[in-house]
Amino acid sequence: MLRRVLPIARRLTAQPWWQVLKVLAIAGGLGLLLHYLLDERPLALWQPALLWGLALCELSMLAYALRFRAAMQVAGIALPRIAALRICLLAVFWHFFVPLSVGSELTRYARLRAHAPARRPGEIAAALVLDHALGVVALLALAGALLLALRPFGEVSRWLPLAVWAGLASALVLLGVYRQRLPAPVAQALAQLAARPGAVARALAWSVVMHLLLAGAVWTGSRGWQIALDYPHTALVQASAGLFQMLPVNLGGVGGGEVAGLGLYLALGLPRADALLLVSLLYCYRVVTALLGGAWELLSLRRGAQSLS
Repeated sequence: MLRRVLPIARRLTAQPWWQVLKVLAIAGGLGLLLHYLLDERPLALWQPALLWGLALCELSMLAYALRFRAAMQVAGIALPRIAALRICLLAVFWHFFVPLSVGSELTRYARLRAHAPARRPGEIAAALVLDHALGVVALLALAGALLLALRPFGEVSRWLPLAVWAGLASALVLLGVYRQRLPAPVAQALAQLAARPGAVARALAWSVVMHLLLAGAVWTGSRGWQIALDYPHTALVQASAGLFQMLPVNLGGVGGGEVAGLGLYLALGLPRADALLLVSLLYCYRVVTALLGGAWELLSLRRGAQSLS
């Protein structure tokens, strides 16, 4: 399928009108994102701590880009830091406009193809799957550790992470035992993980740092509103909701992570208004991140047009 689609896509993007269409689409997207941002309640409750939270959010985006870069190193794809950051920011931009998280994944796929043209389409797709897999492992470890430490839901907080970790360990053991019978892409991914343990460790570490910074962004930004939730419990919500963020559900940038985050805040005892405000705050930070990604791309297109004129 990809072999049929890619040549058609390359012919279309080579047309002169494509760049004009792309500029118009990004400019329109930036305007729509500004509308989204101005319509959110946190801006109506402005307080200076929001700026500190935004700074932490963008640092978390940098950590995400470094996670992405490390995961690509595991897959054998060399990616400069600035390129990794640009890809991740642009992926956030398109995530708001294409349903089911397709915009984000297609953006990352297309940019990786441009950076590694010698790689087959299947190898690029496998690298993206590997990136998601490492992200899930990091989230399971972080959310499980916070559940065990905080135990907000009684005995469930004790046995649930232990059961998940046991299941994950069992799955890894089975993959190792039956590696000769595995499909070629899975066996190749396991071989890459074993061959580059340093890059695997960096990807996992940067993923944990990213989620801790994102939790810090929400907690810091909400300090002026006197919401009764400490940083560890905010981190627990963000790490747990992050698992649902990976579900292919998205409408206007709102996905499974936002729904799960709202439910978890309510389960921790927050009033509905406070829970909605925290979810809206994180959404605002993501809109600003998307604005940065779109503006960067628009600026690069303008520079490219000026160099050709």
